[in-house]
Amino acid sequence: MRPYLVPAGALTQVVFIHDYFQLVFDGGRIGIYNRSSLEAGGQRRRTGEDGFADGLVHLIGQRVLHAELEPTLSLQFDRGYNLVVLNGAGDAKGPEAFEISHDGGGMTVSQNAA
Repeated sequence: MRPYLVPAGALTQVVFIHDYFQLVFDGGRIGIYNRSSLEAGGQRRRTGEDGFADGLVHLIGQRVLHAELEPTLSLQFDRGYNLVVLNGAGDAKGPEAFEISHDGGGMTVSQNAA
């Protein structure tokens, strides 16, 4: 399933902001506030671990081939990378897990469980 909520264009930027990051696509952006996991080639890196930020930057120019919103946001990129927003104990940093917005309007915000 590929939800219409995920931008269809290629990733153009990764923006690191104090305690979260944004993925900027042609046509929209995704703000990720929870800890996340980036998987590729049998390796898994989590937010804050060595190689995680570099791995996100490596995604620039790639498109999302497959996406899931349940049970949490999961994005599969075209070179085999899989980014998953974690929602376990200790992964939430605030009330929102992530938000997806489109340049033409429309936004989806996922709340962390209280």
